[in-house]
Amino acid sequence: MQHLAPDAGIRHPLNLDARMSLQRNLVPDFPSCPLPAGEIQLSVTPLARTRDLALADQYLELLSPAEHAQRLRFHFERDRHGYLTTRALVRTVLSRHVGIPPEELAFTADAYGRPLLVNAGEAAQGITFNVSHSYDLVVCAVRTGGALGVDTENLQRGASLDSAERYFANVEAADLRALPVSRQQSRFLELWTLKESYVKARGFGLSLPLHDFGFRFPTEGELRPFFHNGDAPARWKFWQWRFDADNLIAVCTHGDDRPRVVAHEVVPLHASTGITLELLREST
Repeated sequence: MQHLAPDAGIRHPLNLDARMSLQRNLVPDFPSCPLPAGEIQLSVTPLARTRDLALADQYLELLSPAEHAQRLRFHFERDRHGYLTTRALVRTVLSRHVGIPPEELAFTADAYGRPLLVNAGEAAQGITFNVSHSYDLVVCAVRTGGALGVDTENLQRGASLDSAERYFANVEAADLRALPVSRQQSRFLELWTLKESYVKARGFGLSLPLHDFGFRFPTEGELRPFFHNGDAPARWKFWQWRFDADNLIAVCTHGDDRPRVVAHEVVPLHASTGITLELLREST
């Protein structure tokens, strides 16, 4: 099985009990670091590692008034925590690359709801980012010079296999039905993460019909995209990894330059460590 090679990580051990006494803008999450060309950076945060109350207080300091209001709209504390960690991860990751304190970053959304940086000036030119979260994982992908989409799903999530007939291309649904029942749920989610990554890279939201494109897995480690919407497989590059036994990550990017992918496990405001992800399959 192939693996994604880790990059050198950096770690910032901080005394969490003392952190509230620190000035936020004097304790950067990462040293300033321009995003290398030809590289996709994946920052992966397990939600279990961000439940410290001192961390939560620091994350709250990063949010805009609109983000505070959005967080409070969630009924369950689990969802409020997931949203808070997601916004903290996005802000600290982007801050590292554009040289603006994370709490000062400002965002807007395009017509399809895709978030965009609005106050990073030339430092943000060409930077594309995308974020996804599951029950217990948040993933932020960043690159320069190309469309980018990421999705993560927990394999323990209950997948409605009947919905494959609605959302999947005919050949995908047939391939799914041909598998042993014990494999159908995981295969559904493997296909779903790839579909979501492509939709997010295209930037059109759910206005892009999911049954107009799909994926087949002809050999071990290989995935083959196909399109009935006028797109072409050669335009896109796809990867799919397993973060751990329960969590999948899929990435789609514009395929001209075949970028290198580097992954870190990140606790925002605390640690970033290079990791190895198990590569399940990729497009050629």
